[in-house]
Amino acid sequence: MTKTKRKAYPIFTLITCLFAIVSAVFISFFAVDRTTRSNNYPKYDYAQYKDCSISKTFNEEEGAQLYEVEDLLLSDGVKIISNASASNKEVVTSFKNGETITLEVESDVSTMAMFTLCCSYLSESGKAIEATSLFDITLNNIHLTDLASIDANYNNYDFSENDLTAVHLSSGKNTFIITSKGDFLSLDYLLLSISFNI
Repeated sequence: MTKTKRKAYPIFTLITCLFAIVSAVFISFFAVDRTTRSNNYPKYDYAQYKDCSISKTFNEEEGAQLYEVEDLLLSDGVKIISNASASNKEVVTSFKNGETITLEVESDVSTMAMFTLCCSYLSESGKAIEATSLFDITLNNIHLTDLASIDANYNNYDFSENDLTAVHLSSGKNTFIITSKGDFLSLDYLLLSISFNI
């Protein structure tokens, strides 16, 4: 074996290893990204939602599962008022700075799900706003940072669903805590739905 060939082997090995690492990173990224994008989750009609407000359960076979905010654990300053346009004719308001809403949901499996908030956000500009400027969310004590925006609404009787982020539900109990940064929202319900790719 010549000296030239012996020198070429380490270089070839290094290039091969680097290519393998880069390929693995790209494959991992797209595998994760596939389950975090909103368009990878089915869209259901309201009539197809399963109301789990009382049971506080999540079953991956049940499609989209709804949790009325007024049936969740609310901090003392939060109020429940009547609203004819809301899903259960009630909404949560006075969600002021520091107030919290807690959802404890029991999942039958460990899985990814889309976390959606139905609310009314009044904006003078009429523009959407980053969700992180309105509230913080933790799931099982982990701060969720990659939240989508909240659409602006015309009035307190106009509600929209906002796909906030894909979340990893553990098998067993999962605790969501939403902490307000101001008094901007009327909240109707939360929604969890399974990815097409599960």
